[in-house]
Amino acid sequence: MQDYFGVIEKLYNALEVPEELKKPGNSSHPSPSVIEQKFALANNAPRRAFRISCPKNQFSAVEICLSKDMQYQACPTTVRECSASRIRVRPLP
Repeated sequence: MQDYFGVIEKLYNALEVPEELKKPGNSSHPSPSVIEQKFALANNAPRRAFRISCPKNQFSAVEICLSKDMQYQACPTTVRECSASRIRVRPLP
């Protein structure tokens, strides 16, 4: 089990957050698909490997879909998609 957590930690540390989302200075309202695409490009992954969580049309989390061998893969239809056309990305304090 320790190997599993070591792999997860390695994946976490290797995840690239798109530059404009690291410390947004102003509030913006992109579409969830634009954010997903930016994560995919930053991580050399399929665009469908990322899902945005957006309660109340606010960006709150990114879900990442991986295969059993810990490679990026398109998320299955069971992973919920944000249905908002645009979501609010709030600036960090």
